[in-house]
Amino acid sequence: MANYQASRSKKITPRMRAWLAILALLIVSVVLGKATGSIYTKNSIARENKLAAIRELQDLESRQKIMADKLARLKTPEGREEEIRKNLPMAKDGEYVITIVDEKDTKVGSVTEATTTVKMGFWEKWFR
Repeated sequence: MANYQASRSKKITPRMRAWLAILALLIVSVVLGKATGSIYTKNSIARENKLAAIRELQDLESRQKIMADKLARLKTPEGREEEIRKNLPMAKDGEYVITIVDEKDTKVGSVTEATTTVKMGFWEKWFR
């Protein structure tokens, strides 16, 4: 009887220790699992950002090549002349610049402006 009473007087039994150990391991597993999941999420975001940066770098490099080609062309007298003629109505001595205006566009614009009327609502008519 003394043995029975001595074993009952113990506060934590071996069975309770096992359950406490299992509970502690479960808590540690959940904490580590959340940390691992967070790391995987951050890793995938970092990969996407890296790919976006690589694409942007490639785009900028191609634009730099195009701009370098344009700059090399503009350094030549022919390239400068071509760009000036394209953007400005200028001519050399002995040449003429002719500007062609499409007559249909101007008539259509004036007709649509003249025929456009503003529809008034009931209250606007009443107060006028």
